[in-house]
Amino acid sequence: MTASSRFNACLRMLHENGHLGLVVVDAAHCVLTWGRSWRPAILGIAHALPRVNGARPQMLALTGTASKEGAAEIGRLLGMQGAEHVRAPLDRSNC
Repeated sequence: MTASSRFNACLRMLHENGHLGLVVVDAAHCVLTWGRSWRPAILGIAHALPRVNGARPQMLALTGTASKEGAAEIGRLLGMQGAEHVRAPLDRSNC
């Protein structure tokens, strides 16, 4: 479960009306390191996303720090079976 049943109802209404096509989880590495204690609701995202006609909105999980194994675990925890993983070099020239 995410924040509340009211929030879940809002997600369902948006999806049923065609206004929820993508859910983005930024700093998705948090589900690995702090998710269970810091923000336990983030782990409920996969179960809270509404299904309309058997489909749920697409999901994008972003992280700049997860290893290849960590990215696979993030996908599993967020219910992103068969997700495509895109890795790019990290350029922090401004640091």
